[in-house]
Amino acid sequence: MNDYRRFKVVLTTLLAIAGVIVLIRLGIWQLDRLKWRRTFNSHYLQQVAMPALFLNESVEDPVLIDSEYRQVRAKGHYDFGGEVYLQNQAFQNQPGFRALTPYVLDGSEMVVYVDRGWIGMDAIETMDEINQNAEGEQEISGVIRLPQQRNSFGIDPDAEKSPDSRFWMIVNLERLQERESRTVLPIYIQLTKKETSNLPIPVPNEIEISEGPHMGYAIQWFFFATLLAGGYPFFLRKILNTPSKRKEIVDDDY
Repeated sequence: MNDYRRFKVVLTTLLAIAGVIVLIRLGIWQLDRLKWRRTFNSHYLQQVAMPALFLNESVEDPVLIDSEYRQVRAKGHYDFGGEVYLQNQAFQNQPGFRALTPYVLDGSEMVVYVDRGWIGMDAIETMDEINQNAEGEQEISGVIRLPQQRNSFGIDPDAEKSPDSRFWMIVNLERLQERESRTVLPIYIQLTKKETSNLPIPVPNEIEISEGPHMGYAIQWFFFATLLAGGYPFFLRKILNTPSKRKEIVDDDY
């Protein structure tokens, strides 16, 4: 075997091995996503089946952070002076914000942030008037949601913002705690019931309970890996059995 053919065999073998490893890893990744999805589905169905939690009586409950999507109700009043807005929020294809408002629980100095719902771009200028409809003691109902420290791309889009900013990209309660003298609960409430007929408009969760296409994708990647691993020896045999096209230069002794 000449050097050129040896190089070709080594290169294609390394590429084939790398391809099989990548394909297998993609299959395992899809199985991991399937496992996560099954865990999420089980957790979601368990929480929505539980009775509503009365937050005023469960404010010290350590399982709050394990109760995402559970129904919750509370009594208290809003502190509109600390209201902030989540950016880039669309509703029915209309751009806008989500109003995130501190809510002081009756009988305590505990604060829970409440995602009151969507408002249009122009509504920002009239929020004082809108909020007058929700002044005083309010009994609210919604679902427990967990805060975020990173977005879906793994970065903090609000890292450069001051805690006093009114506009945020994600619900980072650790950052919001910096603007509060009172203790902020480690969860927030997403309203499911309108307080009034006016803005904000609660936006329901759109949760799909299914396993998705992950198993099919995993089988697909494992099939490709098997195909590559099983087919490469035949390709290699073809290379080895093909006569070399490189011409040898032979010195003429005549």
